[in-house]
Amino acid sequence: MYLQGALWIIGVGLQILVISSLLRGAHKRFPFVLAYSITLFLTTIVEIASMIDNGGFTAKAANFYWINDLILTSLVYCVVISLIYSALSPDRRARIGRWLIIGAALVALISATVHRDDVYRSLERTKLSRDLNFAAAGLDMLLWLILLASRRRERELLMVSGGLGIQFTGAAIGHSLRQLSQNWPGAVFAGSLIIVITHFMCLYVWWEAFRKESHRGNPAVITAKKWG
Repeated sequence: MYLQGALWIIGVGLQILVISSLLRGAHKRFPFVLAYSITLFLTTIVEIASMIDNGGFTAKAANFYWINDLILTSLVYCVVISLIYSALSPDRRARIGRWLIIGAALVALISATVHRDDVYRSLERTKLSRDLNFAAAGLDMLLWLILLASRRRERELLMVSGGLGIQFTGAAIGHSLRQLSQNWPGAVFAGSLIIVITHFMCLYVWWEAFRKESHRGNPAVITAKKWG
């Protein structure tokens, strides 16, 4: 419980930092990231309240966790698609963007259909999250390739994409380790810890990206640079 409490404090603190940095101006460019960050904060509060109210990670608290996990995984999946769409040039959006959205939706639908009988079992629910995280990691790599091939310098978008890449990789590895829990009891703890740590790393990278972006957009900073 001491470890859980420390992780809650770190997670909520990073979430507040990200949201506050976004609201200084970056939210206009990254509205889906703001929506995800706010949803993440609210679902975290719900999970904390549920675990405290139920005296730990009980079956009832686990249901809240998996519902929140599905919501957040689906939302961050949409975040990656929106970032790719915004990174594409106007002419490519018409040719590629539509098929990208259709393809991403099909991947999610196929995974949900394949694992439709597993959603009522806590351990098996990780399969859907694992599949979506693998797919999102592939989309995030595509975003990186688009940004690297572009002549425009998209520092903030690269940092947002890099943070997501860390989180997706950790989530995919962590959920895979959870599948080994029947043969190795420590796999659940190891997998969960990897998921949490890489998630914190993503939030920190985002905070750095949005904090520096808002700092550069501050009129006082611009004036100082002009007259300095």
